[in-house]
This record gives sequence, structure tokens and C-alpha cells, in this order.
Amino acid sequence: SQTNANLGSGRGEIGGQEQAIGTLGDAASAESLAQTTIALPSGRFVRLGELGAVIDTFEEPRSFARFDGDPVVVFAVYRAKGASEVSVAETVNAVLDGVRAERPDVRIDLVDDTVFYTYGNYEAALHTLFEGAFLAVLVVLAFLRNWRATLITAVALPLSAIPTFWLMDLLGFSLNLVSFLAITLATGILVDDAIVEIENIARHIRMGKTPYRAAIDAADEIGLAVIATTLTIVAVFVPVSFMPGIPGQYFRQFGLTVAIAVLFSLLVARLITPMMAAYLMRSSDAHAEEARDGVLMRGYLGLVRQTLKARYLTMLAAIGVLAVSLYFLAQIPGSFIPPEDVSRIPISLELPPGATLAETDATAVEVQARLGDVEGVSNVFVLGGVSPVGDLDIRRASVTVVLDRLDHSLLRKSVEALRALPLIGGMIPEPPPNGRIRTQSDIEAEVFARIAEIPDLRSFKLNDRGERDLSFSILADSEADLSEGVRRLEEALRGDPLLANVAAEGRPAPAPEIRGD
Repeated sequence: SQTNANLGSGRGEIGGQEQAIGTLGDAASAESLAQTTIALPSGRFVRLGELGAVIDTFEEPRSFARFDGDPVVVFAVYRAKGASEVSVAETVNAVLDGVRAERPDVRIDLVDDTVFYTYGNYEAALHTLFEGAFLAVLVVLAFLRNWRATLITAVALPLSAIPTFWLMDLLGFSLNLVSFLAITLATGILVDDAIVEIENIARHIRMGKTPYRAAIDAADEIGLAVIATTLTIVAVFVPVSFMPGIPGQYFRQFGLTVAIAVLFSLLVARLITPMMAAYLMRSSDAHAEEARDGVLMRGYLGLVRQTLKARYLTMLAAIGVLAVSLYFLAQIPGSFIPPEDVSRIPISLELPPGATLAETDATAVEVQARLGDVEGVSNVFVLGGVSPVGDLDIRRASVTVVLDRLDHSLLRKSVEALRALPLIGGMIPEPPPNGRIRTQSDIEAEVFARIAEIPDLRSFKLNDRGERDLSFSILADSEADLSEGVRRLEEALRGDPLLANVAAEGRPAPAPEIRGD
């Protein structure tokens, strides 16, 4: 083995610079390797081919890959640090299309693609943004009851959002799930200032003023209040961008995007909204005050009068509500990021110590057969002989259960909400599915229930990093103390109903030893 290797051979000065020198000693073929000269202890030299047969064969398999039960060759592409995963995905797909065109006899299928989830989150956030903007305009129309006032208010949305995108680009932000979440959250806030401005202008028009004079007086009257409200929102969200640690990395774009959007909405409300109202509003647009309040308003005013009479009781009730709220706040479980439906279930399989690769392969085939007909499962990929962290282990396998795309349409969400209503819910027809309807949590429960039926197999779900959600590292002075401590901890954790798939890893498997006498 020492003669068939590339070895370092020292250093030398070449071209005025010091360079490392290597000796290329590996053979290009079995025939050239057979001609390699071997030095014997007696001082003689023989060729390797004289000591035995040198043949070109294959190594014993130590891993395998299966896609929907069929053996495959798998490769993965990872983006470099700082590169856009969307750009990398587009480049890889273009290269693969070229390979498919050159080799039509080779079938190349995509097993799993994290960029798909990026696209899905992007599209879902974009749809939510448009849906929120549309609903906000409808609410404004329902309360203002004037199409000109609604139009003026609706203009505040694009006039505030478009400059926000420009400033995001200057700050190096991208259109991602976090930034779109900020824009979606700010959708309702963006029209708040405009609503206040236009409603106050309408009130001044009802006082008999011309729209031009009403716009000037109304804007001057509430200018300080509108500015104070907007700056309060900015003061709340800007510190979020400077949170330390991992949460700060997530919310840096979030807080600044919201702050930028509401600042632009302030400019629109103070400059554009009064100007448009002065030239678009009409004296007839300001509907007269109703001579008589409605049922809801009369009830509300009656409740206000009662609370003013019993002010001490009202204060005690408010303190009681605050105390109850704090109590329930303490009961809510906390987590870093809530579970998300990513249409993918990563699973780790582990066979007992001493299992062979053939047994792992047979178990993987059985797992794929059991999971292939689960409703909502698109395909099942198994990488055997490899642990979740990439270590070679013939009794381990990593399974990726890829689910069908989830139906994110607003139509289905609205129909499901209506179907949940009593009496009329059963009469509403269910729309045709535009993707997966079943939730990932339901599919996970069935998947692990089917895997649990396989004897001598331990399975647990992995997170995106190929690890368990919660793990502990245990150290001890001796192997016996370590085994005893792990056993006791494992027994204690298994009794907790909040934990599942408790298992210990890292125990050394008994290995046979050969001692020559």
C-alpha cells in the first residue's frame, strides 16, 4: 500500500518561491500495479504480480440508496456560503436538463429540493399579501361607504409598499419569508394613517367646508397624533431587529421592514392623502350623520355610561382580566419556531448491533412498501449504511418521506371555515383539491405507526439539521458509570408523556477481538 500512494516528497524552490513537492505513485490500472517492484526483507526485489493475482474488481458495498424501492445512484448539490439557493437551483436544473438531453437513456429524478419550500413560502406569502390588501380595501369600503374615500385610502398601500422594496434592496435585504411576513403584517397598518386622515377630512366636509379647505384643516388638526402613532410603531419594531443571537438573525429584516413601511405610510398619509382628498372628494360624498344610532352603537354607549358610573368596579374588573391573562400566559408552552408543514418527513432507522447491510437493505425495502400507499405520500427515499450525521454505519439508514404539495388556496380555507359552521356547514359543497389536504402531523402519526410494526427496528424523526429535536451529551469517568447513568436517564425520560422516541446513541458495540499467540 505504501508503493501505491501519492506521497509528499518535501519542498523545493521553484521560480523564486517555495513549493511543496509530491510524488505520484498510484497505479493507473491493474496491469501497471502488477508491475510494481516490492522490496523483501531479504534484500531481494520482486514484482507484485509474482506474489499473487492482481485483478480489477469492486469493493464490497457498505451503503445503498433506494428511491421508491428501486436501487439508484444519488448525488446532492449544496450552495456555497452567501450564494442564493434559488440561483443555484436554477443553474443545477439547467445543467441537469443538458445531461438529460445528452443521455436520454439515463433517468434523473429529483428526490428532495429545499428550494421548493422556499418557492412555496414565497408564493404563500405573496398570496397572503394580496389577499390582505384586498380584504383591507373591502373593510375600508364597508365603513367609509364612499368609493372616492376608499380609492384614496387604497392608494396608500402601493405607494407605501413600493418604496419599501426599494429601500430593502439598498439595505441588502431579499424577498424571503421573513420580509414578506413583515410586509403582510404591515398591510393593515399601512392604511391606518390614511383612514384617520380621510375620515377626519370627511368630518370637516360635513361641517360645510369645501374639500380643499377641509383637507387643510383636517390634516393640521390630527397631524401630531398621526405622527406620534407611527413613531410608536417604529419604536416597537426597530429594537426587534437588534435582538442578539439566532432570533436576531431571523428578525433583523422583519423589524426594519415594518418600520420602513410604516414610515413611508406616514409620508403618504401626510402628503398624498390630503392632496388627493382635496381634488377628488365632493361635498356630496360626506354622508350626513344618522339621526338615530344603530343597535350596536346604542348598546355600546349604554355600556360606557354604566362603566363611568361604576368606575371602581370597572377598574377592579380590568385588573382581574389582566391577572387572568397573565395566568393563562404562563400556561402557554414555549418554543423557538412552531412546527411547520414542509411536505417532508426525515426519519432515522437503526437496527440492532451486529446487523448486516443486507438486513438493513431488506428492512428499508419493507419500510418503503409500508409507506408507499399512505395518503399524501409522494415518494420515499432511503439512504442506507449512513447515519443521520453522515457517519458510515451499515445498521443505520436515513429515510426521507416526501409528501404531496399542500393546498394553500384561500378558497379552500374560506370554504373549510364555512363548513365548520353549524346548520349551514353541511350544505356547502367541498371544492376540488388543488394539492394535499391532509396535514403533515396526521401523516407523520400514520407513518410512525406503520414503522413501529416492524420488529427489531428503532426509528425517530429528525429535524432539518439531521438531528433530534432535543439531545444530551453525557460524560463519565468509566464506561460502566456511563452505561449506568445513560440507563437511568433513559428510564426517567421514557416516563415523561411529553417526550417520544427516547433512545441513547454512542454506546460502543461489542467487537470481536483476535489475539495471536
